[in-house]
Amino acid sequence: MSADEDRKSRVIACYNHMAQSSTMMLEAAQRGDWNAVIAGEKECATLVTELKGLGEITALEGDLREQKRALIRTILANDAAIRDLAEPRMKQLELKLQGPKNARKLALAYGATLRPY
Repeated sequence: MSADEDRKSRVIACYNHMAQSSTMMLEAAQRGDWNAVIAGEKECATLVTELKGLGEITALEGDLREQKRALIRTILANDAAIRDLAEPRMKQLELKLQGPKNARKLALAYGATLRPY
């Protein structure tokens, strides 16, 4: 196997690993296990770094190109689904964080005493 063929194989392996990781992240998001989602994000970041480290390769052809496209579609679909699940949770967290902040502003503005949460 030539060095270029080896790199092409490693590229597909990285995309495959990212697709598997993104599927696990989606399953974790569906369970509400956001720590597992974050761990998966870190794993994907490592894989992206690995892909960048492989350097320039000759364009993928035929089956390899189709494999890469299918894997990227899976990754993007999983990412969109994770974002759909995370959006309401992010809004809840934002409201929780704003609650005490707004209470403090009101207390300062109107001289009320704050009650601990």
